[in-house]
Amino acid sequence: MTDDEQLLTVDQVARQLQLHPATVRRWIKTGKLHGISLGSDRAGWRIRRSEVQALIQGTRQVPLPEADVPKKLAA
Repeated sequence: MTDDEQLLTVDQVARQLQLHPATVRRWIKTGKLHGISLGSDRAGWRIRRSEVQALIQGTRQVPLPEADVPKKLAA
């Protein structure tokens, strides 16, 4: 496994980004960060190191939630 493919825990990502683990989990649920579910809440999530690096570098493309997509103004 290359360094980019290395899987990190939520706690490891939180420490690296200086965030609370709950924030990392929220980002996974909203799509800001791609995580791999290990099947149960107790097992948690794993995040590829490359995903974290892309987020840090600003190269990760995050779709806007539907509520944030601008609507056409009525004519």
